Amino acid sequence: MTDTTSSETNAPLTGSMYLYTQPELLNVEAHADLGLVQPTQPFAFAAEVRAIPIIANEFSSVQKNYPIVFNSLDNPMPVAVVGLLEDKNLFIDEHGEWSPYRYVPAYLRRYPFALAGSPGQQAAVVVDIASSRVSQNPEHAFFKDGQVTAQTQSMIDFCQRYDTELQQTAAFGQRLKALDLLVQQTATRNKPDGAEPEVVAQFITIDLARVTKLSPALQSELFLNGYLSTIFAQGFSMENWNTLIALRAEQTT
Repeated sequence: MTDTTSSETNAPLTGSMYLYTQPELLNVEAHADLGLVQPTQPFAFAAEVRAIPIIANEFSSVQKNYPIVFNSLDNPMPVAVVGLLEDKNLFIDEHGEWSPYRYVPAYLRRYPFALAGSPGQQAAVVVDIASSRVSQNPEHAFFKDGQVTAQTQSMIDFCQRYDTELQQTAAFGQRLKALDLLVQQTATRNKPDGAEPEVVAQFITIDLARVTKLSPALQSELFLNGYLSTIFAQGFSMENWNTLIALRAEQTT
């Protein structure tokens, strides 16, 4: 369940959220006059990042466009790599538009909404009121007659599905850790003058050789719970390092 009307939502929101500048717990008292508009630069808020959080059920789509790596060995969560050495998203142009025909991760599509709350507790809806998508002259209001509108509810539903998948993704990461399938690697770019290759990224990935050496019982487990296809999608995504290197070269010349 989610809460958008309780007086408890007036409590200050602690902590931080990646890419959210001023997240607040959505409630009718504070946000009755606010809503969404179509911004002129829809993805400008993600223009200066090199990675976007993703969830496991996105791997088959993400692997077509971006390398998929993990953010740590201790608490591995997947991200889509969208930039290299500089804090620049190579897939967002000067107009704040995402590259055509490239997959947009769900983390960005749910923005400026999200859910906040501890497992087992009622989740509260968060909205980044600093977003250019939020306005006092909205095309789609957050509330009408004290109740969330259909447009707001559809975003809340999307956030709820995302949150469920996020928990499943965390379990996937922990299983990879338990099986010792994660390793650190380096991506490099060959220089035309024959000099030493340039290191463009250091990252954590799945060692497919270790996967093939698992016992038949463990491989069967990974297949039956859907992890095996996700593992191989991550492996296929490694081919996209060359795409990022080429895009960086193209945009810096």
